[in-house]
Amino acid sequence: MPVIGLAKNLSAHPELPQEIMNDFRFAWLEGVMEAKLDYFKNVTQWREVKRWPSGRIFGPLCEYCWRWNQSGGIHALLILDNYDLPEPFTGKLDLEITRNSEMILWGDWIDPETDPTANPDGGPRFYAPEIPLVQTYPVSINKALKSNSTPRLCIRRYSHVPEDDVKSKGEFTRCFGILLLPDDQKGDCR
Repeated sequence: MPVIGLAKNLSAHPELPQEIMNDFRFAWLEGVMEAKLDYFKNVTQWREVKRWPSGRIFGPLCEYCWRWNQSGGIHALLILDNYDLPEPFTGKLDLEITRNSEMILWGDWIDPETDPTANPDGGPRFYAPEIPLVQTYPVSINKALKSNSTPRLCIRRYSHVPEDDVKSKGEFTRCFGILLLPDDQKGDCR
């Protein structure tokens, strides 16, 4: 059964069990003047809270997310689909999966034919004026990019309804994957 737990006032990221660490595939890191979405294996510096004061690492079965609070250290959540909640996470809530959905990520693919400086190797580089930085997404580049495809974050939604108090129903979300699909196609986040 899926569960969620909270850890507060941590001086450093907790050591998570290896089986959970092995599940992480992607990292979404947020810094003061930078953001990054990449394969987890490529972000060995994710534990540096001064550089990455908030973020999330996720995979098919779990997500660990955090936010650094200057006065209280790291506040973290761990959502698990198939694992037991490890220390130091407390306040365990049992969850029910309600649905999967997707979120389209920012930006348009930078075509190397029109902008070889910004994308010299034709990689998965996207630009959005709202950020405004070039983002490299962990998606496979293929013919789909030239046919108006967009990267999408797969989201799983959960609910928690305590048996004794329906008024305190909670909803939680976690990321579990990334897709690249043509703009006019619905996702297949399962």
